[in-house]
Amino acid sequence: MASEDEEEKVLLHVYDLTHGMAAQYSEAFLGRKIEGLWHTGIVVFGKEYFYGGGIQCCNPGCSMAGQPSQVIPMGKTSIPVSIFREFCQEISPRYTPETYSLLSHNCNNFTSEACQFLTGEDIPSWITGLPAEVLSTPLGAMIRPIIEGFERSMKQSLGSGASDWAPIVGGDESSSIADSSSSSASSSSAPPADASRSEPGPIIDSDPQSLSASIQSSDSFRTIAQQQTEEKQKQSHHPHTKMKLYSISEKPLLNGDDKASDYVKLILGRKVKRDIGFSKTDVVTMKSIVQLLKQPESEQASKKVIDLLERILSSWPANQLGSVVALLRLLLIRPDINHHFSSVDGGLPIIYSVISTAGLDEDRETDEVIPPSLQMLVLCALSNLFAPCSRNVSDLARDEFIFNAALIGLTAQDNVAVRSRASSLLFNCAIFMPKRNEDEVIQVATTLSDHINHEKAKAPRYRQLMTLLHLMYRNSEVVELLIALDFKISTNSNEVAMSPKINLVIVDVNKILESLDDL
Repeated sequence: MASEDEEEKVLLHVYDLTHGMAAQYSEAFLGRKIEGLWHTGIVVFGKEYFYGGGIQCCNPGCSMAGQPSQVIPMGKTSIPVSIFREFCQEISPRYTPETYSLLSHNCNNFTSEACQFLTGEDIPSWITGLPAEVLSTPLGAMIRPIIEGFERSMKQSLGSGASDWAPIVGGDESSSIADSSSSSASSSSAPPADASRSEPGPIIDSDPQSLSASIQSSDSFRTIAQQQTEEKQKQSHHPHTKMKLYSISEKPLLNGDDKASDYVKLILGRKVKRDIGFSKTDVVTMKSIVQLLKQPESEQASKKVIDLLERILSSWPANQLGSVVALLRLLLIRPDINHHFSSVDGGLPIIYSVISTAGLDEDRETDEVIPPSLQMLVLCALSNLFAPCSRNVSDLARDEFIFNAALIGLTAQDNVAVRSRASSLLFNCAIFMPKRNEDEVIQVATTLSDHINHEKAKAPRYRQLMTLLHLMYRNSEVVELLIALDFKISTNSNEVAMSPKINLVIVDVNKILESLDDL
């Protein structure tokens, strides 16, 4: 199983369905040479997964296709096998014997989708892009019976009782398959089951030992479509918040480090105008912050610390302010500092001033060059206002200054770090926004629906998708809006950022969209 510390290799097994005939005869019939007509399977977690008469798995190289003509490394995945199997279960209604099409919906479409889910990369275009018109040529007419025979063998083998491969659809891994004759499936000499009864069964492991513990009667043997219909009938009155989602999170995204002493040295070393400089008392107060951050959260900051921070934050210019905001960001994790700076009657107006100084206020007009590093740190500090100790998260989530700062940071075309931190802040706002249809909720959803399909960096795109997922999860109006906008998430790795984590969120977003679309 893949874990955070251990990644699994992902291989693509490539098979030539013509067994060399295409390479031998294609030039004479087509006027150009093609190397083969390709069937593919994804090899990961010690199994080969492919689409024939449904999504199936077997020991690598043991399917009806024989031995692969090529084995292509596709990278590594950190996604656990349980999540991948759930992914196969989720997409299985689209990969059935009835939906199979040699030209438009075949094994290569499944491996392409599975590979992007696992690694964020697509399979080679020379596999998926083989022109469909090949099968309408004389060569195509010659090899079509071979391919169709292969397809029939795949579909019939669903009920073959063979111990080294099995269908993958339906419920959890402990569910059963086929009828009671499957009890002999652990033997390689077991006779084939009645092919007329071969319907897709629940997801199982093809290891014979695991099969013997999961056999039930034929009464439990149903197609995935039947299972889903029954499930919909049971849950049709439930909101989509009852769904099982891979990526949903209620935890705010915070930012911190252990460099407080470095920031204090930088602050004290700044050359600023005398009237906004430090007295000896100020120097002692500033140095005390380092020790304060090492103390339990119950240890409160002195009024001198808060007064000094407010004076610096409200008077220093943008090019001097970075280290001060970096220090403030660490302090905002502490309850007393957080309560003060998140309160309108306390230091929140100072926060508004810092937002404006950093150029994250839509009403600010200035020719001053704002350091992107300052914008990034301000967005980090704003995110930390949503720390678990905060008392005012609902108000902060809808605060016009904070909300607009996130949206402005989202448009920082030339700085990934700024967009990433803005996306984190927007996620934190989304967590605490009201469930009802508020203007802010719709504005965020509309903005993200555009940005998500143009973002080329992984970190901000992942956080933007997480934000959209959370809004959809809590607000049906957002889902209806996205459907009305005909929103589709781009998965083209040449145009947008893709990764295994991004793939998981995309699966969840599409699941919610499809759930409402089906009602």
